[in-house]
Amino acid sequence: MTQASPQSEAPRRSVLRALCVFGLAVLHWQILMRVVSLVPSALASQGVLDGLPHWRIYQSRVLGPLLMGSIERWGSTTYLPAYLSGVLLALLGTHALLWLFYARQRLSLGRSAALSLALIAASVPLVRSEWFYIWDALSLLFVTAFVVGVLSGFRHGVLALIFAAALLNHELSLFMPVWLIVERLCDAWRERRFRLQHALPLGAALLVIWAARSVIEWLRSTFLVREVGPEIFRDYDARFADPSLQWHLAPNLAELGRALAALQPRGLLGPALLVFCGLLVHHARSSDLRLRALALTFLLLLAATLGVGLVFETRVYLVFLPYVLSVPLAAAQRDRFMARTKSLAEWT
Repeated sequence: MTQASPQSEAPRRSVLRALCVFGLAVLHWQILMRVVSLVPSALASQGVLDGLPHWRIYQSRVLGPLLMGSIERWGSTTYLPAYLSGVLLALLGTHALLWLFYARQRLSLGRSAALSLALIAASVPLVRSEWFYIWDALSLLFVTAFVVGVLSGFRHGVLALIFAAALLNHELSLFMPVWLIVERLCDAWRERRFRLQHALPLGAALLVIWAARSVIEWLRSTFLVREVGPEIFRDYDARFADPSLQWHLAPNLAELGRALAALQPRGLLGPALLVFCGLLVHHARSSDLRLRALALTFLLLLAATLGVGLVFETRVYLVFLPYVLSVPLAAAQRDRFMARTKSLAEWT
């Protein structure tokens, strides 16, 4: 009785992984579509194409609606099936990227599937509300691509392409050039010396942020007809619709505290964010430059999210899931490698 060689097993494992990715992405999509209101979210995405978004800030988030419009036009369908197809493609890409990363980390099929199921389980309570826009699904994809790219050592040119696409989807993509600034500052701190090789990327990143903000403002000013949110949501707190994005960190923290004191289920968001913050602080102390820069960047992103967003609009926390499901794994793998290296050095 002959045994299959590792070479012959590799294609079979690849096919099995691909089937798992597709099946889990479809499962993720099916569950999400059952816990959100589809028609309002699809109509809101369509509104961006018509120049009639709920809020002016949405008008620069054109990539998802353009994808939806392309599917609608070429598939000879309506906006709702196009919206569903766009979300499915984003989820499929997210799971595929994570599984490619897990394969590089030599994770077994079972552990990879368990982490994908964790992504699904964590995302359901975060989107259990009326609104889940197509740009939310694409943000999950682009943040996953960026985090996996940093951990996998992608060249800055590849990361720049990810940023360029993400910029047309959501303004949170600005954290990507911020990461480059943080990385260079961390490197300079480690060397106790600020050199030209630190200054040039810093200058380039600042220039990119300025140009990106200009692009965002141009999209909002050029294609906006009017925001229809004030006509639809008459009880909406106007301070949160302010295009200047005023800082609301203190009110948000107060709301979290009140929900926790009242033993409301959503009050659990506070401890969850505190645990995540602790994880980020732990990784920020790593000697690995990639881990430290990512952790500090996500700390800044979390502060910005709590500062200018609605604290209980939980879909905004979806973008932190790729970090939770990849960076601790990379950190653990690095720790094991360093321990083996140290043990080998001591033995020799």
